[in-house]
Amino acid sequence: MNVQVGIASVGGRYPSRSGDFLTYSASRISAIGATAMKLYFSPNYKGDFDPPYRIDYPGQTYADTYTSLATLAADPAYTTVFNDPNITRYVINTWSFQPTSLNNYWNAELSNAQIDAEYTEMFDLVTYLLSLDIDKEILIANWEGDWQLLGGVDPLNLPIPPRRVHRARAFFRARRNAIHDAIKNNPTSQTRVRMSMECNRVLDTNGPRWHSHVTPHVRPDYVTLSIYEAINFWGDGPPTSVSNIYEFVPKVFKRVREENGSDVQILVSEAGWPENQSNFTDVGNNGGSLLHALCEVSAAEGVNTVLHWQLYDNEEISPGVERGYKVYDQDDATFSQQGRQVYVRCQHPTATFVEYSTETALLADTPVDNTVGHAVDSDAYYVRVGGVWNDAGIPGPG
Repeated sequence: MNVQVGIASVGGRYPSRSGDFLTYSASRISAIGATAMKLYFSPNYKGDFDPPYRIDYPGQTYADTYTSLATLAADPAYTTVFNDPNITRYVINTWSFQPTSLNNYWNAELSNAQIDAEYTEMFDLVTYLLSLDIDKEILIANWEGDWQLLGGVDPLNLPIPPRRVHRARAFFRARRNAIHDAIKNNPTSQTRVRMSMECNRVLDTNGPRWHSHVTPHVRPDYVTLSIYEAINFWGDGPPTSVSNIYEFVPKVFKRVREENGSDVQILVSEAGWPENQSNFTDVGNNGGSLLHALCEVSAAEGVNTVLHWQLYDNEEISPGVERGYKVYDQDDATFSQQGRQVYVRCQHPTATFVEYSTETALLADTPVDNTVGHAVDSDAYYVRVGGVWNDAGIPGPG
């Protein structure tokens, strides 16, 4: 199995653009050769909820002021993104325009009127997407469900009230029903709209979790994974390393399947590493090697899509110094270590990928054609063609 590598673009802190950040970033993703993109639909499309940080697409010019997901999705900027000929799959984190929806209002309360409003807004959005009649797949997603369930980013923020779990189930059932009902009403559309639910704390057993207490009761089309807990360890886990990725990522997939059925469709909806942070660089990590490991173990486990976070970094260590979750550096030309791996995988989607500790060892090997070799010591990539290694031709500086 080959892995489809996609790229997210949300809230990038660079480059400075004049009104076209969304469409420009989509064109850059397409030019890399990626066929999948992660993006946002939310009431914060202009930064009204939390300016200036977390604005979805800084400086993007929109044709109007919108009050619903369906009208926002019809903006010419999103139309341009959906019409890109190279991108065939979109994973869209989606918040409705209901009051306080960005704060996951179901955490505290959920009335029948709110459920009905969520259903209607989602039904209208999917009806619009189906009207595009494009031969593409669109996943309607949520953001990191475990943090929503916990009401914050502390995995020990317990106890989780049982009624909150039940409200989450009711809210996302309304979404599922709206999506499936809209599809039933538009059976001839080429557009394949699917419901997905994103988990982010599968390995810990500190209390109710999204993959075990919510998704099995909703039955989405996809269970997706923001998979940092298994690849990018912080104070509560072992160090980030290639070997730990091979050990812990299969455990995540296994637990999701145990709770949601062995045939559940899974994709990795968010993964990346902070290449500029000292606790990453000081231990000799290579972002390309880590992404290679994640793609290889995902393929071995039957998971065929990994979405990289992200095109342009949306976080900073200090003013002007990004954390390193990125494909491109601030010059919008130089690839990060992860970006080099992303680029070569997108350019050679059917190749076999092999890691070598040194460039000398790579060039001395004689694998079959259509093999891509990554030399960690020089961060060089070569492609085997006609029995000869050729430079992979990564463009730009670096």
